Amino acid sequence: MTFIEPGLTAAESTPTARGGWPGLLRACVLVLVAMTVLQMLLGRFLGPSLIVLDILVVTGLVLLRHRTRTGVGVIAGACLLNLLVHSGLLVYMLSSPESGPVFAATSLNALASLTGLIAAVPAWRTRRVARAGGRARSVLLAAGVLAGVSVVASTALWLTRDQDTARAGDILLVTDGTRVDRAALEAPAGEISVLLRNDDLFSPRAFDIDALDVHLTVPPSTTRRVTFSAQPGRYAFHDEITFTPATGGSLTVH
Repeated sequence: MTFIEPGLTAAESTPTARGGWPGLLRACVLVLVAMTVLQMLLGRFLGPSLIVLDILVVTGLVLLRHRTRTGVGVIAGACLLNLLVHSGLLVYMLSSPESGPVFAATSLNALASLTGLIAAVPAWRTRRVARAGGRARSVLLAAGVLAGVSVVASTALWLTRDQDTARAGDILLVTDGTRVDRAALEAPAGEISVLLRNDDLFSPRAFDIDALDVHLTVPPSTTRRVTFSAQPGRYAFHDEITFTPATGGSLTVH
């Protein structure tokens, strides 16, 4: 059963009674939580920023029922933060369609965030009407279960991730998330192996040499190797996730 709040016209209340913009926000929250869970599962990492994002949007979902504008504001703010804080990772993953499921999950993540921002404007202007709470409780329960599964499952997968160990001839490069331990690498021409150790506890990092079509992404607290061939010359390397000068440098091949 629904009723129109005092001061509202039927035109203002009808869309909300049917779900309308607040209903679309709920759908965006569910998709966003589901995709962040999937991203962590596929990437075998535990992302505190993604978990905080899930907590924020689920909190907004709780507030949406009785404090519509507050809930809308929390959800819109979380969507905006997601796009800003994870912009580097989103751009990197969206530019790699060959990654398959990761590309799909990232696409839906970005789409849900953008849709949430767009829907927040008319939802902010639409007052909430009272309705039965069974469906809302089911939605909240489902979102809570997904958030809990994300913590447990992604932690388990991260603990069982693959690690590469050093071999003779490897060039060891260490990144702590904000910089690399050395910006100048050297190697003889021919087959070259770079062992990237990512000491960042929470975020994946990458080693990329565009001129040689070399691209390696390493999960948090993980060591991975990439092997490639190169002729004499100087090649710039960088991290396509961070896009900062401190995580790049050059490889000189003699």
